[in-house]
Amino acid sequence: MLVTLMIQSVTFNWSAETRSLVLGSFYYGYAVSQLPGGLLSTYWKSQHVFGLTVAVSGLLCALLPFMAECNVNLLITGRFLMGLIQVCLPF
Repeated sequence: MLVTLMIQSVTFNWSAETRSLVLGSFYYGYAVSQLPGGLLSTYWKSQHVFGLTVAVSGLLCALLPFMAECNVNLLITGRFLMGLIQVCLPF
């Protein structure tokens, strides 16, 4: 069975300010959650924190294209939440 995936190219007509807000929203969330993320790892086991982080981050990453098509504010919120969540990922 042959499966064909059609990828639709979508262009958003966002201003430079909106584009920079979308790109910066991840880093705003990341910066805000530095201290709470460290404290969270002292209360919970690292396996639980890591598993929850990967699961929620993967779900948000899968939903980002739909958020972008719905509303730019929803996309900014989603990227902010990704920054909040991904602070707990070890590097």
